[in-house]
Amino acid sequence: MKKLSVLLLSFVFLASVAVSQTKEEAAKYAEYGFSVTLPDHVVLAHTHDTGKDAKGQPTKSDNFVSQDGNYIVDCTEYVDTITVTSADLETWIKTLGKNYEETSEVTQGKKNGQPMAMASFFAQSDDGHKMTIDVLMTYKGNRLYIIQYIRGFSGDILGALFLENFKLQ
Repeated sequence: MKKLSVLLLSFVFLASVAVSQTKEEAAKYAEYGFSVTLPDHVVLAHTHDTGKDAKGQPTKSDNFVSQDGNYIVDCTEYVDTITVTSADLETWIKTLGKNYEETSEVTQGKKNGQPMAMASFFAQSDDGHKMTIDVLMTYKGNRLYIIQYIRGFSGDILGALFLENFKLQ
């Protein structure tokens, strides 16, 4: 019983430290339709690109990546409103997962009332380190979001909360 109490207290301490070391970035990303809580040391750099979808319609792509490349939000904006199901998102995640050694079971659900799917990809980096890439895919209106956190050998609890704290606006 004493070990369980110590374990519970340790978890509560870690969670409180994690929460105290984060900042919500709502206003900064409002024009892109999302907010996210980030660890204090993480800043997302923004790049913008244009392209075309499978039907030849123009798209706008806004990518937000941390300086270490471990926190990533990709937002693709289509001309028209898109209708996507959790099953569609699961198919797309499985397609992305083919690029990795292994993919976890895909979980479907809702993110702020919108369909979402999430999974983890497992791979080995060029320098031989094992890594896990947590991926969440969702959409709202005419925007598709792919949120990723790359866990290296020393992944942190703050990063694990990244996908959980992503909010659609």
